[in-house]
Amino acid sequence: MRILTAALICFIIASASYSATVESIIFGSSGLPNYSLILILLSTYLMLEGIYSIELDRQQQSASRRDDARKHLRSYEPQKEPTVEADNSEELEDLKLALRDSEEKLRTIRREAQSAGNNVDAELVNFLGVLQEQGRFVDFLMDDISGYDDSQVGAAARVVHQGCKEVLEQYFSVAPVYDGEEGEQTSLNSDFNTSHYRLVGTAAGEPPYSGTVVHKGWRTTKVSVPKVSNTGTSREQWEVIAPAQVDVA
Repeated sequence: MRILTAALICFIIASASYSATVESIIFGSSGLPNYSLILILLSTYLMLEGIYSIELDRQQQSASRRDDARKHLRSYEPQKEPTVEADNSEELEDLKLALRDSEEKLRTIRREAQSAGNNVDAELVNFLGVLQEQGRFVDFLMDDISGYDDSQVGAAARVVHQGCKEVLEQYFSVAPVYDGEEGEQTSLNSDFNTSHYRLVGTAAGEPPYSGTVVHKGWRTTKVSVPKVSNTGTSREQWEVIAPAQVDVA
């Protein structure tokens, strides 16, 4: 802009040496410079200079705003997933090995838990088999006694009672929960053990409760049920309470 303005002024002055009309405009009839024209040219130069400065400032501000906008947009760009470098390959292998080891331990724990549950089932079935063997317990319960008279049922019950009592005393030590006698009056305070005493009838309000002992309850002081392992055996083997008997002639 400055170069164009200077070139215009030089052009006008140079034209004065070739054109009498231009010379008269610039210097007048007296041969002296026309100061009004000089002021006009100077004002024009200053105005163009101001316009140029304003336009330059506007362009600089626009460029600054574009740079700020680009920075703002880059701050919202999604972060790229970190790439695994070659020097992290050993760490990844260690993690994979640890994961496989944890999965194997979890499978082992599951197998052991399942085996423990099966062992409990096998022990219960085995104890029921002992009651059957020594007291005919399962036979007595599974038989239809509606066709027998009371004397026959009583005779069978005596055998069951004797055999099952022997098994109970062999594997358990049993004692009453309530040390007194049935039919006695007793009082239960607010801190009574709900696993030792069961309230029957209508219990209104808050303890203490007073009532009659209708059953003194039972508890074990020793349990020695034989342990049974079903390891290496199928369910069809340990689920048998008592095998079928065949009399071979």
